[in-house]
Amino acid sequence: MNLSLHLRKTYPNSEDYRLSKQQFGNKLYGMTHIILADSGYYQRQVSEQEHQWIYDYFRRNIDDIIQHTKEDIIAEVGISFLLAGLEDDPVVAKARAAITKSIDKRHGMIPSVSGDFDFAYGEHRNVLAIMLLDWQPPYEGQMLKPTLNCSNSCPTV
Repeated sequence: MNLSLHLRKTYPNSEDYRLSKQQFGNKLYGMTHIILADSGYYQRQVSEQEHQWIYDYFRRNIDDIIQHTKEDIIAEVGISFLLAGLEDDPVVAKARAAITKSIDKRHGMIPSVSGDFDFAYGEHRNVLAIMLLDWQPPYEGQMLKPTLNCSNSCPTV
């Protein structure tokens, strides 16, 4: 079974009301990471049509996503649209507004859920916010082939 089908079977939309905040976040995290993986992790644009069910879900539920999840997930939802070339989609505007609102002006960053400003613990959330707010289109970098340096005892593949 492919990942998309497995995710939909594990988290059917009709059962969203039963999910805890953590489970809802896990569902969204899985959905965004299907798109992020398809993009080669920000290296190429994705096709909205290939992930239509995800984009449709995000469009229908963006207000709940903003209300019930952390900033990293909100940013990843917005970035998912940017990766499909959908910068003018209302979801992007809503995600950007929510992220902008969450930035502490004095510290210039988004605090943790506990209000902490230690960048070491907030790097992921804040880098995603920067990516969403100052979007640069994907640029396919050089794909390096993995190399093994194992002399005569390399495993056969």
